[in-house]
Amino acid sequence: MGFATKWLSEKALFPELFKEKPKDNTGIIVVIPAYDEPDITFVLDSLSSCKKPGCMVEVIIIVNLRKNAGRQSILNNRKCVENIEDWKRRNASCFSGFSIMIPVHRQ
Repeated sequence: MGFATKWLSEKALFPELFKEKPKDNTGIIVVIPAYDEPDITFVLDSLSSCKKPGCMVEVIIIVNLRKNAGRQSILNNRKCVENIEDWKRRNASCFSGFSIMIPVHRQ
């Protein structure tokens, strides 16, 4: 993104969500918004069963939380993050070309 890097660094409304840059050979980025979804691993299981493309695929799960979220939504989002992290541990070799990033607003 060389041409816009300086401009974006000066004009961005929000700080960077991710410190890691995508790998050079990343060809597909899948963004999955999640709110109040403790059973998100069904989506990851579905993705893992897809035919693998000839490029790196990055999966970004953005776990959203409203400011006025209820207690159950907060608990469900925490469970969502725990389930994703557990899924990643159990399926480490499944997504050789996948990385999962979880920016979370924790309360």
